[in-house]
Amino acid sequence: MKRVFRALVFVLTLAIVVPSIQILGPSVAVAQTEKKLASALKKAQAAYDNIELEKAEKLLRDGIALAEKEEMQGEVVGQLHIMLGILLFASTGEEGPTEDAFVAGLTADAAGDLPDVYRTPVLEDILNRARDKIPGDSNN
Repeated sequence: MKRVFRALVFVLTLAIVVPSIQILGPSVAVAQTEKKLASALKKAQAAYDNIELEKAEKLLRDGIALAEKEEMQGEVVGQLHIMLGILLFASTGEEGPTEDAFVAGLTADAAGDLPDVYRTPVLEDILNRARDKIPGDSNN
């Protein structure tokens, strides 16, 4: 009788624990990916500040690729795109690719904005044009 009871307890424990692990697993993976994305953003900003534009661009594009692979959205993903737009404007002076990056950033995070340290009137204008392209944006 004890063996049957222990087996029943074991089976019931597995029935509770296994689904819990499956539920927690994705959230742990998401947190780890968010940490990697935040690290990529921070490193890219440092490279940009040191005028290592190629390194900064690679870090940003790698972070964006990881976010796309993991189907992630949110603040950090938005900031990766916005920082890429800032970098593209600094390196090329072209507004089109900058605006495209800003649109992608605002799509990932509708509340996205320029970091104060990189804010200029021209970038603010491009960001406002990008906001106008986002469906349902309150600034329309």
